[in-house]
Amino acid sequence: MAIPVLDLDSDHIAKELVEAVIKYGFVFIRNRGDVIRPTDLLPAFAMSRSLFATPMQEKEKYKITSNNRGWSSPYTETLDPGQRKADYKEAFNFAEFRDGHAQQPLPPVIVRDEARLGRFASLCHDLCMKLLRLLAQGLEIGERDGGKEWFASRHDPSLGPSGSILRFLYYPSTRSVPDFDREQDVRAGAHTDYGSLTLLFQTKNQPGLEVLIPCYDDDDDDVDRAKRRRQWIPVPTNPPPTERDPDPPILVNVGDLLCFWTDGLFPSVVHRVVVPPSPPAAADEKKEEDDRDPESESESESYRAAHDDDESQKSDHGPDLARYSIAYFCHPADSTHLERVPSRRVHTHRIRGSGDEGDVVAGMVAPTKAITAGKHLTRRLAETYGWKEGS
Repeated sequence: MAIPVLDLDSDHIAKELVEAVIKYGFVFIRNRGDVIRPTDLLPAFAMSRSLFATPMQEKEKYKITSNNRGWSSPYTETLDPGQRKADYKEAFNFAEFRDGHAQQPLPPVIVRDEARLGRFASLCHDLCMKLLRLLAQGLEIGERDGGKEWFASRHDPSLGPSGSILRFLYYPSTRSVPDFDREQDVRAGAHTDYGSLTLLFQTKNQPGLEVLIPCYDDDDDDVDRAKRRRQWIPVPTNPPPTERDPDPPILVNVGDLLCFWTDGLFPSVVHRVVVPPSPPAAADEKKEEDDRDPESESESESYRAAHDDDESQKSDHGPDLARYSIAYFCHPADSTHLERVPSRRVHTHRIRGSGDEGDVVAGMVAPTKAITAGKHLTRRLAETYGWKEGS
């Protein structure tokens, strides 16, 4: 029961992507340095580490506000209203860049890298557009109805602002938190993502992400039955066959809006970040070292140089080591009206009863109510931060 690992060079990638998303809502995209290059990814992680290493009083100057930009401190967000306490993590949100320039104040430690940061955000957006076109192609949307551009056209920057966010994430070690209960507390509460697609970039040997995934039996591949039998599973950073790749694969998941557009055919799956239960076995680490592909050795050295400079990483390979990740949340233009995709496959799914008219899908308002992408995002952010809508 593993999240599929796909290669964008596959001859049947559109079909493979759609089938994987329907079953799991998550998919790995293999990255051998050809999807997002190490020369773009590694500096982004280096910026993240520098940013979170700055003093709290400096980061407070960029505290997140209702425009969803800036820094959030530990215990600021409550992604799961049922959790004992708020999320133990830090995050920094960057809104859309225009011509390589941020549309918000940047901390001094990363100001000099503004253009590089903007380029990375642009690469993430371009990858999302490619994936959205593949999904539309796999759904066989007719050319008269928009064809493979059906999703992508709604994410055109010329339509106006969107809620797209590049987010640096830092989960500090829980060792120094005396009241952190590993049995009850989490680093990020159970939630779905608010936009269309999410890209997640992880670092090797920093696990913790879990997904509430459908359970398929060996002799029963029925999607609807599997979705009624779900369980939490840990998500590896380097699933087979990517163990020797220079970078971990990119984890892609469906957000609320794609779930809404497809009437639940593409599920927006609940996920969370926890303190992993046990460290990697020393034997497994040695095997990974022995199995490393010589051709990727130089890239791996660069990777370790960028990711192993945290002192807790050097001294501790235990379960409560720090975790760094980078997420890109792709959203359509705020003014986009949410409507069902004109796809026979979506229509057939609805006829089967999986997306009845009055249902609430992934925390969204019932499909009978008109809503825009911007209004949906405003409502979800208000729930997360305790803000008043429209504030």
